[in-house]
Amino acid sequence: MSRQAKLWALWSLVVFGLFNFGLNHEARKETLASAQRTPLDWLRLARCYLTDDYDVQIYLAYCNASLGRAYPPALVRPFEDWVTTGFAQPVEEPEGWPVQPGGARLMPYRDFLVEYPPGLFLFAMPPALLSADLDVYRTLFSCLMGICLSLAVRLCQTDLQPADRERLLGWSLAMLLAIGMVSVRRFDGALSFLICASLWACRRGRPLLAGLCFGLAGATKIVPLILFPVLAQYLLRQRRRGELIRLFGMASVTVTLMFLPVAGCLGSLWAFHGGRPLQLESTAAAILGLFGKGSVVQTFGSCGLTGGYAAWARLVTTLALALALMGVWFLRRGVRLEEQTCQTLAWAMVLSPVFSPQYLLWILPLGCLVSILHSRRRCRVLLAVMLLTQLIWPISYDALQRQESWACLLVLARNGLLVYWIWLGRALTVDK
Repeated sequence: MSRQAKLWALWSLVVFGLFNFGLNHEARKETLASAQRTPLDWLRLARCYLTDDYDVQIYLAYCNASLGRAYPPALVRPFEDWVTTGFAQPVEEPEGWPVQPGGARLMPYRDFLVEYPPGLFLFAMPPALLSADLDVYRTLFSCLMGICLSLAVRLCQTDLQPADRERLLGWSLAMLLAIGMVSVRRFDGALSFLICASLWACRRGRPLLAGLCFGLAGATKIVPLILFPVLAQYLLRQRRRGELIRLFGMASVTVTLMFLPVAGCLGSLWAFHGGRPLQLESTAAAILGLFGKGSVVQTFGSCGLTGGYAAWARLVTTLALALALMGVWFLRRGVRLEEQTCQTLAWAMVLSPVFSPQYLLWILPLGCLVSILHSRRRCRVLLAVMLLTQLIWPISYDALQRQESWACLLVLARNGLLVYWIWLGRALTVDK
């Protein structure tokens, strides 16, 4: 067996084995409450760390309500109902939530708030069609995300020499372990695949496929749409204007078809994201938290910071993000396509009001690709970013919620390292 085959086998053991080894919520609760500490109990405690299925429960609840199955009203509620409760999340354990019996199918966005764009259902619905049981669904969904991440890595390997393919896979595996369970418990792995697929198709003169993947990525999480100037510059530099027109046309049709069925009901989605406070993991929130400016609130599906200078900090970072993106798009012209893509997405994370840990999956395979083409130091910096992310969430998140200085500094260190990683890529090979 070749070294690359061994690495793929190890990758599969981690993605499809280790990451599906966690306990469910009920077993986790019983284990943490137990006073016994036999070797078997220690193993169960280790499995408790791998329990992370709150978001998966949200995906399944959305799908069940859309299919006319039983669902928890704690998660499936009209926008107005969420507004009256201040978007506060359920405080009870999931197994204690009441269940609404199945009946008529509910329409997403119209009958209940969905905090993600319609592309979510492309990846959340297939496992739900196979099983309505949470434990089975969690495994199926995690395996689907594992497949997406595996395909993303494989696409990034395409044009590399055998030795570099092994290095890419090895570093990707290390970073996957560093960032932890969030890798397959959110649908961002699918977004990583779609971004890699659109770049792969763009390089190979397949504008319709590139437009389809790019459009699906945009319809799944909106943010990837900021990559259009990157793709446009790449094609214009190579005088492939016809391909750019076809790519833009296909992407526009794809986004339109994805949003059209719920076009009249999307006001709640925009209102939800427009009202989100600074997330604790964002750069602005960490700076304010370091100086004790602002109040921590549990709302909008995450912990955020309000009051004090939060509104001003949001405005300043938004302006800084606009300037950073302009710099990447227009001052870094000619930089390798994958490098410019990574820099665009990385700046969007560092200066966005929201920086969830799973966002780093967007650049996990692509970031490994440009890092191994640059230097070993850059690989180590990106690995440190991933590792610090797991230290922030879930390990030290309680301290971050209490706004302890060291936890805020941990966030700033992670975000600062990501900026340093961007800076290291300033001299990467130029596309021809």
